Amino acid sequence: SQRTVERRIAAMNQAELYAIFHGADAARKEFALSAGGLSKQFAMDRIEFDDYETDLFTYFTNLGIYDHLPKHVKENLPHGRRWICAAIDTRTRVILGIRVAANPSAEQAVKLLRMVVRDKTDIAKAMGAESTWPFHGGIGTVACDTGSPFACDEFISAVTALGGTIFFPPVKIPELRAEIERVFGTINSKLLTRIYGRAFHNPSARGDYDSEGRAILDDGELARILTIFFADFYHHHQHTG
Repeated sequence: SQRTVERRIAAMNQAELYAIFHGADAARKEFALSAGGLSKQFAMDRIEFDDYETDLFTYFTNLGIYDHLPKHVKENLPHGRRWICAAIDTRTRVILGIRVAANPSAEQAVKLLRMVVRDKTDIAKAMGAESTWPFHGGIGTVACDTGSPFACDEFISAVTALGGTIFFPPVKIPELRAEIERVFGTINSKLLTRIYGRAFHNPSARGDYDSEGRAILDDGELARILTIFFADFYHHHQHTG
């Protein structure tokens, strides 16, 4: 009977059943045990770096120039997704640096590292933020993925020269860099959903939304919005961690 079949399915190993339908990686995440995360003893003890492609289209131009272009030129300007590169101190959960780039690169990674070890209040003020951005210091362990911007001689040498230790967690286990992954989720849910030009994760979610037609930001404007978001909003709200 149908009930017999249902009972036999219910008696199966649920993790194996989940893996059959969703894959082994999804099953590992769904049934993973949590022990409270990695231990961080002090500020700057462990810094996580990562980059991700944003769900936002931006213009490859300067808005000051764009405002004076003829209509037919504006319509033919190229569009594209952008990459956000960020660093977080996992002990205090403050953002130590952020960059916007057309593509991730070793150059962007080193520039992001430079932001980590300097007071960024002048950057925040130049971007129009009302708050300071003073968080910086000497580095301990730098955890990042094995992508080309980080697993390269330029970035590894820069980390080593600053007295830090580079650490590459196993691939396809994002929970080993959970703090920076959550930051990108926060950017998506609390910021990018409010900006024109979202690209969404798939065509079904986007529907008939014209992402390219509504793209209104250049890279500098997106960087300004992100800076104000972290300096004036994110750093002023209590983090559950």
